[in-house]
Amino acid sequence: MGGSSPGWRSHICGVKSDGTVACWGSNADGQATPPAGAFTQVSSGVYHTCGVKSDGTVACWGSNDYGQATPPTGAFTDVTAGGYHTCGLKADGTVVCWGLNSAGQATPPAGTFSQLSAGGGHTCGLKTGGTVTCWGSNSYGQATPPAGTFTQVSAGGWHTCALKTDGTVTCWGDNTDGQAAPPAGAFTQVSAGAPDVWIGPFTHNAHSCGLRTDGTVACWGATILAAKPPAGTFTQVSAGADVTCALERDASAACWGELAIAQTPNEPVATRLMFRVQPSNTLPLFTIQPPVEVVAVDTAGNTVTSFTGLVTIAIGQNGGLLMPGTLSGTKTVAAVNGAATFSDLSIDQPGIGYTLVVTSSSLTGTASASFNVLTPSLPPLSGLP
Repeated sequence: MGGSSPGWRSHICGVKSDGTVACWGSNADGQATPPAGAFTQVSSGVYHTCGVKSDGTVACWGSNDYGQATPPTGAFTDVTAGGYHTCGLKADGTVVCWGLNSAGQATPPAGTFSQLSAGGGHTCGLKTGGTVTCWGSNSYGQATPPAGTFTQVSAGGWHTCALKTDGTVTCWGDNTDGQAAPPAGAFTQVSAGAPDVWIGPFTHNAHSCGLRTDGTVACWGATILAAKPPAGTFTQVSAGADVTCALERDASAACWGELAIAQTPNEPVATRLMFRVQPSNTLPLFTIQPPVEVVAVDTAGNTVTSFTGLVTIAIGQNGGLLMPGTLSGTKTVAAVNGAATFSDLSIDQPGIGYTLVVTSSSLTGTASASFNVLTPSLPPLSGLP
């Protein structure tokens, strides 16, 4: 996945590595049935979803009661789906919004922006100078940003969070559940979620999540399952109402919360590494042929072609006869279509029973079958081919 975006109620969409969009979860209004084609970005609203296509145009699907799924023509670089409205960032940095405009949430100010985020009844944008401007409903102060410069902004249901230039997070607006009270520390990204309980003008069970500089996820606000991230490191996080999703380092999506079981992408997830081409017997300093190949597989042993992470290889059992052997060549490569190929490996010392081991972040590593490094000047050792 190139990124995941939980809808506020019960659906999630993400851009896959091939540019197509995958959605899962509730589909009562067609919000989880994306069109064909390649996309660069996707954003899930309450009951609708929008995405920027590879040609820069915007496509939307799902509920269109207020025109929120009827985008204007033209080229865009970013789109954000809110409660019942949508906003897009045009190539010239200006903003266009469509859909429900009951509080002015679809009436953007003039000026140029670098990033947008549509909330429940308000919208916020990061101006090219780094300041944040918000418009629309301000019943909880969610559209009154503090002064200062920021690098990213995220509008939630009735609160907003933003990432400051020093990496700290600040939030404003409704703080009923502590969703606007971020923890200390440095972050690289923040996502303000939406409440999962609406009673008249009151909202409950809202949370926010942020990606720390070490890749771990921290959440704050209501003590619901969606605010309890798993261990591990991630590259992106997106908070919804009942569910939160994050992008793992192998580009797979991890989701947690009340609806996480129902909202798991229908595609395999890599869990471990496996040798597809084992190392063969060779000579000292000669390249091991055929090239050693390692694949990322799921729990059933199927290759997960979406895996593009780094794989590192090293000597496991060192079979050097006179002294320990040293492995040379490119020992860390990026997987392509789930496979990492090591084409220039060699070992300098003769020996019997060498093994190689492979590792990758978030995956279980493995060891190869044993192989020998023979000495051409000596007759073959007993039992060797």
